[in-house]
Amino acid sequence: MMKLSRLNLLDEMLDETEEPKKGFLSWFSSRIKSHRRLFKIEIPKYYYHRGEMYAKFLDHELLDQGVELDYQFGLSQLIYVIYDDYLRLIQRGANMHSFAKHLIKQKRVVMQGTQNVRDWEQSSHYQYNAIERQRISPALSPYLTDHTVTAGVMMEEDDIRDGEMIVRDIKRQYEEFNLILEEMIQIRYVEIMDSVIAGESGDMTKEIIKLLKTYEMEKLKRC
Repeated sequence: MMKLSRLNLLDEMLDETEEPKKGFLSWFSSRIKSHRRLFKIEIPKYYYHRGEMYAKFLDHELLDQGVELDYQFGLSQLIYVIYDDYLRLIQRGANMHSFAKHLIKQKRVVMQGTQNVRDWEQSSHYQYNAIERQRISPALSPYLTDHTVTAGVMMEEDDIRDGEMIVRDIKRQYEEFNLILEEMIQIRYVEIMDSVIAGESGDMTKEIIKLLKTYEMEKLKRC
């Protein structure tokens, strides 16, 4: 079985071993009926809190532009918007070869960053106090500590399956592609937070605000 995400909803739907009991159309409709599932990604701890701060900023920006939401726009909503926009970006015609190579490279960066922190913590120079933590290399600081935080988003199953389909397409073309959906979204989230931290997120912020003005609000309320 090809690993597409931690949920693998697409394989459940396409499982040929399950026999339809009420006719194919009835069975298939029941399989694709939209439900919500908890979609979880691991985020370096600093980026998690930086994302919360950015979500508050977006909420205030919407208010300044006369858009009043009847729900709290927070980190879960931000991740959902990033997820949806990322899938649209890929489907608009991204160069799959370059895209796959980029993600593989970025996965190595994330894994190496986490490993560097573990090695550093095990060294004799590591002290478990806030003062020492402030002295570490900025390249390592986002991964501290306890390395990552789990962010959970209640997503529509249909949306998760859409993402799994893209992962499946990439894996069928590139055998070396070893990422699952959650890792792809983790990398995209970190890239966006890097832009925010570097003060280079102006255009992206405008795009997110534009999206939120026309977004399916009920979906974000429930996540």
